[in-house]
Amino acid sequence: MESKIENSLNSLDNISRTKAPDFFYTRLQARLEAEMLGKTTGFFWIGNLKMSMAVLVLVFIMNVLSVLMIDFTTHSVQPDGFNTLSEEYFSPTDNYNYLRDQE
Repeated sequence: MESKIENSLNSLDNISRTKAPDFFYTRLQARLEAEMLGKTTGFFWIGNLKMSMAVLVLVFIMNVLSVLMIDFTTHSVQPDGFNTLSEEYFSPTDNYNYLRDQE
């Protein structure tokens, strides 16, 4: 058992040190400083429960208003595309002698 432990510890001696990316420590220090000072990010309001509830209520009110507006507009009669096209390009009458009528 001791030889296995010794082999494991000896294998750690051959490991080379990894290189950190450029400016890693500067970014790490800036992040730690911002965390200690309590600087907020652009999405700080997501974590704030009061602000999240206010946004949720606003979205709910807008949804209710949009449903009410859709309900009011469905009562008006609006022609569909096929009927409009039919009225514009085809004669609404059943007069098939329209060429003789022009003489």
